[in-house]
Amino acid sequence: MNSLEEIRSVFKNNDDFLLAGHVNPDGDAIGSCLGLARALKNAGKQTRVYLEEYNPKFDVLPGKEFVVSEEELVSLNPKVFVALDCADAGRMGKAASKFQNAEISVCIDHHISNNGLAGFNYIIPAASSTSELVYNLLKGFIEIDKDTAAALYGGLVTDTGGFRHGCTSSDTYCAAASLVQTGIDFTTIYNELLYRHTEREARAFGKAVQKMGFMKDGVIAFSHLTNEEMESLGVTGQHMDGIVEYLLNTAGTEVSAFFYEKKPDIVKVSLRSKEINVSDIALRFNGGGHVNAAGCTVEDDITKVMDIILSVLKREIVI
Repeated sequence: MNSLEEIRSVFKNNDDFLLAGHVNPDGDAIGSCLGLARALKNAGKQTRVYLEEYNPKFDVLPGKEFVVSEEELVSLNPKVFVALDCADAGRMGKAASKFQNAEISVCIDHHISNNGLAGFNYIIPAASSTSELVYNLLKGFIEIDKDTAAALYGGLVTDTGGFRHGCTSSDTYCAAASLVQTGIDFTTIYNELLYRHTEREARAFGKAVQKMGFMKDGVIAFSHLTNEEMESLGVTGQHMDGIVEYLLNTAGTEVSAFFYEKKPDIVKVSLRSKEINVSDIALRFNGGGHVNAAGCTVEDDITKVMDIILSVLKREIVI
């Protein structure tokens, strides 16, 4: 792994950057990309961001003007590629080839499964979020203006679950306080990202809760939505936010699992836990994540996928 000063030298000595997060970008991937892009732009650097389509609620974070389309991505040949919140090149989607062909590659990440996939790596698994790491990188190096701060605050808020998850440290609170001091509308960001939901999201949430199941006397909570059910509700993967967390918050539950079909026989699995390492379980199915929050995508019938994953969870939990 590289020191903070080595990473800063890459940003100081180069001018052409492409930033990208992981497929199905969450708030931390989006916030860290948009926040770093704004800071680099303010420092006079040419900066673009590639992100897959994401939930419109994240439009509350400034910086969308840096995001290029898939068509625009094809023609880009940046000198420096920066992967944010991504532990595996295969998780970069359409941007993977740009990462592989870049003269200089940088990875900023906090996933425990990341062993250093770039030429320069700033990876701190104990950090609450990649957005916190970007804050550390910029602090005292490049000015953090209001727009940069708003984007990074959004990443902090989402990956800590509103500063509730165990990954939240005193350093996280200090970073958040510093970002708030720039004058951002932190209340709106917090509420939009954690509490606002659309009618479609409410439908998906209601259906998933209606189908909740339990194993091992309630220690494991799970639910699922089939492709057919999602089509009838008019929802997609973008409308699944918060479901697996709700399952975990059931009294007596230690682990939750939520399954939905991205397409027929392509199943997205989201795992959450209070103590056991669900990242280790997700890795067995070519996924990844954090100790208490992880996921994977498995190609098979959703009933079979549920049986396999839930059987593994049953074996892992001893009560």
